[in-house]
Amino acid sequence: MLMGLDVPQGSWGEAAKKLAAVVDDDTFRSLEGKSKHQLWLELCDIITRHPDLVRGMKVDAILRSGIRKFTDEVSICCVPVTQHTTSE
Repeated sequence: MLMGLDVPQGSWGEAAKKLAAVVDDDTFRSLEGKSKHQLWLELCDIITRHPDLVRGMKVDAILRSGIRKFTDEVSICCVPVTQHTTSE
């Protein structure tokens, strides 16, 4: 299982979709005690490491949403945006 989600190891596209859903779900609580910010960073990691497997997702919107939500961590949030932009 990947990152505590019901996703087989190596199913990066599926993991990204599930993470995107839980990051946007205000009622979701991580069983591992992870914050929304930690989950968003995991999502960004998948997006930047496996861009070919997350096609069809609105990656720019996901990245910008995280920057808006986590304003106190803007410098950390900018790294995935830069990595994604340079990988395209």
